[in-house]
This record gives sequence, C-alpha cells and structure tokens, in this order.
Amino acid sequence: MLCTDRDIPRLNALFGHESIWPFIKDESAPESLRYRVGELYLSTPGTLVLSPIPESAFVYKLRNGITFEVHANVLKDSREDALSAALSSVRWMFENTGCLKIVAYVATCFPNVCGFTKKCGFDEEGKMKKSVLRDGTLYDQIIFGLTKEEFNGRCC
Repeated sequence: MLCTDRDIPRLNALFGHESIWPFIKDESAPESLRYRVGELYLSTPGTLVLSPIPESAFVYKLRNGITFEVHANVLKDSREDALSAALSSVRWMFENTGCLKIVAYVATCFPNVCGFTKKCGFDEEGKMKKSVLRDGTLYDQIIFGLTKEEFNGRCC
C-alpha cells in the first residue's frame, strides 16, 4: 500500500491521467509536470503516498507532528472501489504512523467530493472563504477533519 520509488511510473501515469490531471493542473501545476507528479510527491519530505488499489493514490502531507492533510485521487473507472480504498488508507495511516488527525480541504464546486469525504467519516470543521480559483471563479473550501479516535469509534 505504501508507495516507493518502484511505483513512480504507475503514479506518474495516474496523476497525469485525463480524469485526474485537470484537478491538479487547476491548482497551478504547469503542464511540464503532468507526468512527474508521482515522482515529486514521493521525493517530498513529510509526504506519504498510499495506493490501496492500483488505480488510486492517497497523498498524505504532514502538517505537524500528528496531523496530515489528505488528497484522494482515484481513476473514474475505479470509483466504485473508492470508499473501501479511502478507508483502507486512513486505517493504514492511523495504524502505521504517529498520525492522530487527518484533514481535507474540498472546494465547494465539488459537492460530490464533499459527500464522499463525509462518507469516509470526516466531519465539517470550518470554511476558508474564496480560497480556490477554478475556471475563473473563486470558491470556498470546506475543511473536513477526522481523528484517530473518531475513526476507531465509527469505522472499526
């Protein structure tokens, strides 16, 4: 599940895929990085990439000693397996690292992602107003959070 350098070609292809790249690119990533994103994540200190199913990558970025921020990436053809993959990655983080809390920032222009995040057990904790620019429009971001204690009480 924990990705290593041997997974770089698969991750680069996944992040560069037409169903995922537009979301990464819209966060100001230059086109020249399209097929190097996996390599960049794996080389970034404090970042873990988990792949419970081959068509997924859950990127966890260390925010402080106990909190990680997550970004989910699942190819469209595998979205039916996304919930179990996400829960597997969350469980792995809580069982194999010092992680006590996971946060996710989701733009309000993606209501389906907000719903998915809630299905994974995350609670809405706040809002960052007009903090994402997508197609020329500013959107709020909903801040979601899940503690290890909450996850163990809800999911396990």
